[in-house]
Amino acid sequence: MNILFIAPIYFGYEKAITADLRSRNNNVIFRSEVPFNSAVRFYALRRLLPGVAGKAQDRYTKQLLEVIKKENIDRIFVLRGYGIKEEFFSEVRSQYPQIEIINYQWDSIQNNPNGLMIAKYAHKNYSFDLKDVENYPQFTHLPLFYTWEFLGKEVKKSDSVEKDIDLLFVGGYHSKRHLIVEKARQDCEKRGKKVVSHVYLPMGSYLRDRFTSKEISKQDVSFRKIPRQKYYDLLSRSRVVLDIQSETQTGATIRTFETLSLGRKLVSTNEMLKRENFFMPDNIMIWNPEQELDIDKLLATPFNHEKDEFILTVGQWLNRMGM
Repeated sequence: MNILFIAPIYFGYEKAITADLRSRNNNVIFRSEVPFNSAVRFYALRRLLPGVAGKAQDRYTKQLLEVIKKENIDRIFVLRGYGIKEEFFSEVRSQYPQIEIINYQWDSIQNNPNGLMIAKYAHKNYSFDLKDVENYPQFTHLPLFYTWEFLGKEVKKSDSVEKDIDLLFVGGYHSKRHLIVEKARQDCEKRGKKVVSHVYLPMGSYLRDRFTSKEISKQDVSFRKIPRQKYYDLLSRSRVVLDIQSETQTGATIRTFETLSLGRKLVSTNEMLKRENFFMPDNIMIWNPEQELDIDKLLATPFNHEKDEFILTVGQWLNRMGM
């Protein structure tokens, strides 16, 4: 099958998905969800020069339609699709009605209204966000996945791995996330716990936010992304991982599944996790940052593997969509 896969270029997840699709004897052509292959450049252009951004999208629409014609595409798989214009999907449905379109949203509709537009043209629609599934019945709920098998290593669930980190946070900066991380650090360290954190913020975003008088200190963030291998090793050494949801999302993050897949426990600010099929109080603590964080109770019991079947590999995730 010839598949056009459109997705964000984001921490290599698009490569993991592409690799799995190709392992099924598919011819996969990957394209970014935005022109230039750079979401940061596109976001900036859209804010500063929307007319120029629109023309770039028009050119990109033509390029994508050329790919469909040249490669004789059978299926289009869209992951988010933030920068793809409606004209592209309209042309596909009118010129190539035989092409199946699958739409997966790993962002909320509030963050990416394009997801609703794509849903009008797609044959199948999925979302990781529970509230979006409730509000938009065209979407089926499908949680995210983990991708450790693409590191070429076995997943380390064994207790033989030395766990010298009590609480770990690795993630990008948004809203008050760095303040919540610092609150968790203080709560845990006064109980003698070792805390490791890495809050990533691009230098350009830091300078922009400093210019607009947001209170961000260099000490609170890192300007470098943590390498994937190092992230994996840190998770393997951790007892508990901190997950801080975006205020505009209710879906379980990829961090959730990467943590649970390793048999590590999770502290999350996302109350909606209680409604997910993989939720177990033995493994997941819901934390209100206004309260003090005490992970001792979570650590008092071993990890419960009873619901491991709901922690999906990227291949199992694709299978759920009939890929």
